[in-house]
Amino acid sequence: MLWKDFGLGPRLAILAELIESQARLIDVATDHANLPAALLRSGKLSYAIASDVAEKPLRAARQLHQGLLDEGKLLLRQGDGLAVLEQEPVNTLSVAGVGDLTMVRILKQLPKYPQLQAAVLQPNSAPDLVRRALRRVDFEIDRELLTVEGQRCFISLRAVYRKGISQRAFSREEEVLGSFAHQGVQAQRFRAWIEAQLQHHQKQPPAIRDQERVRILGTALDRYRSLS
Repeated sequence: MLWKDFGLGPRLAILAELIESQARLIDVATDHANLPAALLRSGKLSYAIASDVAEKPLRAARQLHQGLLDEGKLLLRQGDGLAVLEQEPVNTLSVAGVGDLTMVRILKQLPKYPQLQAAVLQPNSAPDLVRRALRRVDFEIDRELLTVEGQRCFISLRAVYRKGISQRAFSREEEVLGSFAHQGVQAQRFRAWIEAQLQHHQKQPPAIRDQERVRILGTALDRYRSLS
């Protein structure tokens, strides 16, 4: 699928790839609802809810996607996180473009909405917090992909509900780096992502810097360099 034909850049296109065909989606922090609109126009989805806490982006979304609204394929909701859900039969959550702590707060709401069986997410600078939050609500990551847009490398992941996964022991390395063996272009992007993450966290004031995260990122970068 050429997602650029539907108005998506690489960052959102990778999320579109991770969302299952004919999923019933709620896109939280949707901004202008471009992701769900592209999925609907492509035929990959036939129903989606787009929500945002702010009114202004939803007004813009209404102007951009009025046809989808008129057809009943796209619903716009203003509100915080998953609180906008009523009785809609959605089964997949997507979240991108928010801070990691905001994403974690949204994920903590998942047990209240058992109809949501999958989550497609794009963490910002601390995906370990997101991986940990997913595990605590019994969601297991089954796929991770990296993409580049502009000067930034983005990591995106898909997780599905697995009852009892919260009882499994995870290492700190798994939380920080994930548990996938990236190869080829994905390995090159993963190295670039590690470098960017390491630089970001090293610049943080010592009082709030997670030294263990920095150590793990540094060790991983050394390993990738040794393979070059």
